[in-house]
Amino acid sequence: MKTLSSQAEVIVAKIWRRVYRPEVAAALVFAAAMVMLLAAWTELPSRPTQGWWSVPFHFPEVLRGSATLLGLAWVVFLGVEIQRAKDGAKRLQTLGRVLVGTGVALGVGVWLWGQSSLPSAIMQLPVGQTIESISARDARGAVKVMLPYRLKVTELDASTGRGSVQISGVNEPGNIYDLEVGSPLLVNGYRISLLGLAWDERFLEATLEGTEENSISDVGTKGSKVKFTLEGPEYDVLQISRNYLQAMGPAVELGSEASGRFWVFQRAEADAMKPAAPVKLLGLKTAPMAILAVSKTEGGPVYSAAAIVFIVGLLLLLFIREEEV
Repeated sequence: MKTLSSQAEVIVAKIWRRVYRPEVAAALVFAAAMVMLLAAWTELPSRPTQGWWSVPFHFPEVLRGSATLLGLAWVVFLGVEIQRAKDGAKRLQTLGRVLVGTGVALGVGVWLWGQSSLPSAIMQLPVGQTIESISARDARGAVKVMLPYRLKVTELDASTGRGSVQISGVNEPGNIYDLEVGSPLLVNGYRISLLGLAWDERFLEATLEGTEENSISDVGTKGSKVKFTLEGPEYDVLQISRNYLQAMGPAVELGSEASGRFWVFQRAEADAMKPAAPVKLLGLKTAPMAILAVSKTEGGPVYSAAAIVFIVGLLLLLFIREEEV
């Protein structure tokens, strides 16, 4: 029995020496990186267009596999450090390396695993449209996810590629947030990213102008508000039509509490239908739409813990120079 026990110990020791090596840990990290790289390469378009690289891909199985490989690399790394401690390495320096490796593995691994199960959605929203849910995809397939707030695009600037959104709760006015490509917005556990702008013939933008003295022009889309004087009233843009009743040409329906609902026409032959307010329609054009990516974010406390562990380990490596006692 003792002989069998001693042989088993020898075999375990050999396996330990062969598996728990820095080269094995490095190979596992390299494999995790290559898995993600090859997965993204399969989605490379045959004719790449400008900005194709900014469109997010969703590979739940790949991300989970990479997180698993990184977890195995962390286990091998711990084994390497345990062996170094047995061979007489300095305790505090060993502890520092373990903490640094743990912080990196925890942060990256949790992020990869979390991204594999978080719903993500890409949508096109015109100015003035409000949504309360997103059609997203997660590990189970397509699902409808209710947002904890109402999201509305309030402004888009085609010349700069910037915009703003209004986020509000039920019966709440909400807050306006600026959006810029490459600078996502984090609100109530969700990440909102502006990927770019698109144009759709179904969504129109009207240029209107007041006819009173000191009036100015304003641009509106369906669901937005327009105003033509500093002290004057605001009008809701209710409808926009390229050809009202298929006969009267471009027209916009406006409304306010004081004037009620009324139509404004661009064609001269429609002058007989005077609007209820001193407003004229200058023209229509296709309105830009925001291409938004909306996804859920999790793991904030875990990332904080990983950062603390990493910093403590780094400080031990940088400032502790004790000899092994």
